[in-house]
Amino acid sequence: MKLISTSHFEKHLTKLPDAVAKRIYNKLNNLVQNAANIDVKKLQGGNDYRLRLGSYRIIFEYRSISGEVVILLKHVEQRKDVYRKRKK
Repeated sequence: MKLISTSHFEKHLTKLPDAVAKRIYNKLNNLVQNAANIDVKKLQGGNDYRLRLGSYRIIFEYRSISGEVVILLKHVEQRKDVYRKRKK
């Protein structure tokens, strides 16, 4: 699996504290390696999934590009904001 991030994801990731960003990178690395203890749930109303990391949520989508499964990273924000922005 491969990770592809949107500009929106990158923009918000750079605004986060370094310790949180490092935890996010570690969690995404575990997701790519198919770790079994990852808290991933499919969201209603689309093809989006969420990855929970404390009070932060990472919204992503699985896509198939040239026969390879790719994870498209869309949003990363605190729980109170991320779901509201997803609906827009």
